[in-house]
Amino acid sequence: MLKTCVEQRSRQLVALTVAVFCVGCAGATDEPAAPTVDRSQPVAVGSSGKADSLNDRECSYERDGEDNQAYCLTLARDACDADPECYFQHSIPLYGGSFCSAMDASDCEEAGGCDPAVACLPTTGVPTPEPAPEPELVCEFERGSDAHDEYCGAYAEQAECEADPGCYFQHSTPLYGGSFCAAVDEGRLTVQNVACGEVDFSTPPPQRYGDIVITEIMRNPEARRDSAGEWFEVFNNSQVAWNLSGCVLHDDGTNHHVIGDLEIAPESIATLAISSDPGFEPDYVYSNFTLANGEDEIYITCDGVRIADVAYDTSWGFVPGRSLQLHQDLWSEDENDDPSAWCVSSMTYDGGDYGRPG
Repeated sequence: MLKTCVEQRSRQLVALTVAVFCVGCAGATDEPAAPTVDRSQPVAVGSSGKADSLNDRECSYERDGEDNQAYCLTLARDACDADPECYFQHSIPLYGGSFCSAMDASDCEEAGGCDPAVACLPTTGVPTPEPAPEPELVCEFERGSDAHDEYCGAYAEQAECEADPGCYFQHSTPLYGGSFCAAVDEGRLTVQNVACGEVDFSTPPPQRYGDIVITEIMRNPEARRDSAGEWFEVFNNSQVAWNLSGCVLHDDGTNHHVIGDLEIAPESIATLAISSDPGFEPDYVYSNFTLANGEDEIYITCDGVRIADVAYDTSWGFVPGRSLQLHQDLWSEDENDDPSAWCVSSMTYDGGDYGRPG
């Protein structure tokens, strides 16, 4: 410490007068008094006083800087007293507690002999700790592991979370207590993320069941042959775009088609058709997949995860030349397996068949 409690700098004299008076009212303190140091003569490092630490040392921290102060604050009383760049600040009301403080430019002038422009640290105190290593970027996690959860939980922004195929954004619900980025919990046993750096994940594939909803089916057109006029419609039931490239369109039989380039904007509709001219311009044309006029299934699977499905039969009330539409207030994969959730289309398109594609 530069001064005892009674010998603080003149600029603190008024505050200290009040402090000393109050301490006297409360009674004596058990705290030991700091040694009085004659700063008119430099002393050796390690003695009870402060010395010029700059004459023959390579300086590393600027005096009055944050690093200088942070260093001194780490020192215990003995180490503080022995370090020529620090002094122990005793507890007084003005400062609120006892602590090791860094010498500033005015302290140097009072101590004599040290360069007021820079500080040399460390001297006799604790060594500067090595910087913490950068965290390792892990490309692949075991799905649902603690590391996977922590990785996704680090995303603060929804857009960044949803752009990573290993994560999805959990919107605020009473069940979860708030919105946050969560690890995908369905699909393959391991998941890759943007740390892989080899794949463009700007538009990820759908992550879980219900991200895509099948909302309309034309299985038996009349204005065109089935091989030209069959189609179905899907709805992106989320607030992020999905890329269905690589997803599989299939049924319980032999129909199987790997979807090519198909991206669906948030909360938007896409039409998939058996030909490029089913009576309108579809968003995607598939092959090796047909819609039976009896019973059949439509499954969409991405990375091994069933994203959307519907299974219909002859009891559903299909009418030739008319599509079946899912009631718009029931656009959910949990609702579209119920025949009562569907209705026969009444709006014509292409001057012949009925439906509302797109």
